[in-house]
Amino acid sequence: MNDKVSKRQSRLPSILTNALVPLTILSLTYIVLAQEPDLFISNVTKDNTSESTINIEDYNISEEFYHTNTGIASYYGRKFHNRRTSSGEKYNMYQNTAAHRNLPFGTIVRITNLTNNKVTLARINDRGPFIRKRIIDLSYQTAKTIDGLGLPKVKIEALLHPRTDEFFVDTTQSYFFGYSYDRQLICIPKPLIEVLDSTNLFEEALIKYDFYLLTDEIDVYIFVPVEYNFIKEHSDAPIRYYIATVRKDIKPALIRDVALRH
Repeated sequence: MNDKVSKRQSRLPSILTNALVPLTILSLTYIVLAQEPDLFISNVTKDNTSESTINIEDYNISEEFYHTNTGIASYYGRKFHNRRTSSGEKYNMYQNTAAHRNLPFGTIVRITNLTNNKVTLARINDRGPFIRKRIIDLSYQTAKTIDGLGLPKVKIEALLHPRTDEFFVDTTQSYFFGYSYDRQLICIPKPLIEVLDSTNLFEEALIKYDFYLLTDEIDVYIFVPVEYNFIKEHSDAPIRYYIATVRKDIKPALIRDVALRH
């Protein structure tokens, strides 16, 4: 546990230093994006009556969305800084992004350097790599975070919105993807999520996430709606990132089987 904490502690100053200039610019954007309605304003109210302890695995349906791959990663840096990416964004070498051949833009991926087991989260906003034997192209910041500025062997993990007519998620019960450095990726219903903070910006979400990891040993995740990467592929609508923990007890009964195959 001490090793995990020390890795997290060494990561935060690096993010803060490298993010100062980009975040100044991003903060101006945030003023506009912050008008988006918060999905958790009407969240379930917890009280002290008829509560029961829940087992998260009874409601976690992440296996239906889980994607993973292992292979060689590369990175791209200063030569491409401020150039336009395939998603239309400008590439920023100091942000936690990555390029992938086919993962939807906006997809959050967990990247583990299999040489040293260092882990980070990044957001797909570009296409590549264009060398066949490489599976992902990391931004300079993403590669640096996992000491992967060479050609490390990595494991990538993601949760993806289903794209076939054979699968759907019942919209009567909103589900969210949950990302963590060292815990299983999860997909759980909204009433089980207890929000600590939120933002429209992925870089700010990582900073807030790291902060909560340092302040308390709680099960913290970055959550996004299941429709997140599906929406980002089809519009420029902002998506809110929720830094949150999982409720251990809750009053209302929850339906587990809301993800169905025809």
